[in-house]
Amino acid sequence: MKKVLPILLVVLMVFLAGCTQQASEVVQEDVAGEPVAESSNNVEVQEEAEGAAEPVEEESVPFFGFVMHNFESQFSVNIKIGAENACKDMGVDCEVTGPTAMNAPEAISMFESLLARNPSGMALVPNPQDPWIPVLNQYAEEAKIIMVSNGDAPGTPRQAYFGADEYAFGAAEAEAVINAGVTSGKVIIGSCYPPALSLQHRFDGAKAVFDEYPEIELLGPIDITAEQTTNYAAWENLVTANPDIKAGIGLCTFSGPSFAKLMPTLDFDFVTVTADLIPETLDAIEAGYVDAAVGQHPYLQGYLPMYYMAKYVVEGADLPAGQVLLPAEIVTKDNLETVLDRQNDTELAEQWYANFLTENLSDIEANIIPFE
Repeated sequence: MKKVLPILLVVLMVFLAGCTQQASEVVQEDVAGEPVAESSNNVEVQEEAEGAAEPVEEESVPFFGFVMHNFESQFSVNIKIGAENACKDMGVDCEVTGPTAMNAPEAISMFESLLARNPSGMALVPNPQDPWIPVLNQYAEEAKIIMVSNGDAPGTPRQAYFGADEYAFGAAEAEAVINAGVTSGKVIIGSCYPPALSLQHRFDGAKAVFDEYPEIELLGPIDITAEQTTNYAAWENLVTANPDIKAGIGLCTFSGPSFAKLMPTLDFDFVTVTADLIPETLDAIEAGYVDAAVGQHPYLQGYLPMYYMAKYVVEGADLPAGQVLLPAEIVTKDNLETVLDRQNDTELAEQWYANFLTENLSDIEANIIPFE
C-alpha cells in the first residue's frame, strides 16, 4: 500500500499537467506565432479591450476671429459676410463680431474674448488706430497671425493690410467732382473720423487733385461724425452755412444716405460724391441725389484675410506680407445697373467676387507693397 500511493500521486500530477497544458493552448499562440482556436467569449473580450485601447481622435478644426469697428452700415455687414464666406469655403471655423457703434474699448474687449478661444489667427478693423497699437503689440503671441482691414495699423506686428489704396481712393473721389464739371468754386470735404489714418490718406489724395485747379476753394477735412443722424445734421449745417457750395465729398460711407435725405430739401444744387456702394447710396445715384460713389470692395476686405490665414494653417501656403491693395470702383448712373444686380442678389454677388478673384488675385498679389 505504501508503494502504490506514490505511484498514484505521480500519475495524478501527470494527468493534471496535461490538462493545464491543453487549456493553455486554447488561449495562447504556438511558438511559431500562429494563432490557435479561441473560445467565442475570449474573442469578444479581446475585441472590446482592443477597442478601448485605441480611441479614435477627431481632428480639430482651426478657429479664426474677426473684430469689426462697428456695424452701423451695410458696408460693415459686407465685410462680415465676406469673412464668413471665406471660412465656409476653406472649411474652418470663425466668429465675426464687433460693437454696434464705433467703440474701441468695446471692440478691444471682444478681441480679448476671442483670444481666450485659442485662435489660429485674428483679423480686425483697427479704426481708430491709436487704441489698438498697444493691444496688438501685447497680444501678438496669443493671436499668432494678425491681419488688418479697412485701416492699417503701423507700429504693430500685423502680417498684412487689406483695403483700398486710400490715397488713390481720395483722388478718385476728387476726379469724380472734376468729371462732373466742377473746376472752380467751393468744395467741402467731410470726414467721419478725421484722426483715422486711412481717411487722412484719402483727404491727401483728393487735395492733390484739387491742387491742380487753383480756382477751387477747398474746405476740410471737416468732422461730420460716424453716426448717421449726426452725420446728416453736420452736412445740413455745412450747406446752410455755405450756400455757394459747388461740390461736397464724403470720405466715409455715411455721406451717401445723408445726401439722399438732404438734396431733395434744398432749393439749389451741387455735385455730391461719397464713399462706398451701400444700398441707400446706390438708390440715391438712381434718384439723382448722389452723382458718384467710390467703392472699395468691403466683401474682399473680409474675405481675403480669412482666406489667407486658413490657407496658411490648413495647406501651409505662404502668407502675404504688406499692403494688399484693392482697386477702387467708381459708380455713376452710367454703370449703376450692373452694381445693383449684384447688390440685390447674394448668390450673384458671391459669384461675381469669385470671378473677380479668379481674374484679378494674381495681379493683386503681384502688387503687394511691403511695410516700411
